Amino acid sequence: GDGRYAALRDEPVGGVDEARLLIEDSDEKVLVLGNDADGWRMPIFAASEDASAGILDVCNVMGSVVAQMRDQLGLQIPWLSWLIDLVEPARDDDTDEWRCRVYGHRLQSAAPEIVLAEDPSRQHRWMSADELGEVNAAGLLERGADVIEWLRMWQNEEDEDGRPITRSYGVPSTDVK
Repeated sequence: GDGRYAALRDEPVGGVDEARLLIEDSDEKVLVLGNDADGWRMPIFAASEDASAGILDVCNVMGSVVAQMRDQLGLQIPWLSWLIDLVEPARDDDTDEWRCRVYGHRLQSAAPEIVLAEDPSRQHRWMSADELGEVNAAGLLERGADVIEWLRMWQNEEDEDGRPITRSYGVPSTDVK
């Protein structure tokens, strides 16, 4: 509630709860998970702090996110770029706020095959901006207006207010020696 996202007391404390990933392939298509009946969403992962992070790397939850992306979807992603942080009322009784960090990543190849769990209702698709707009209009894209805005920010290198920015690329703190 005080606008701060993390602290450092012996180890990182109280940063980001969840991460959403806007993964774009070389054909400018975005990875979404789900199906046509229940809807589509960006990949979402629980975020956890790197206990070895120093003061300048608190809230670098990339290591946990990259590991889950590899383990759950079979994609190896060497870097992520911060897009925006979301803060909403808590989803449980343990905290006052739910905090989500949205990251972007652009792959060097077109639509690599994704390895999903053995759940027939869970599928993946690579959608263009137009296709995302269509599934959003049909009410089948979770946080659809946000996803379309985040894609605009990502592709145009702009912030949420439309101001030009220079994207930087971060790596998990565990990958830096």
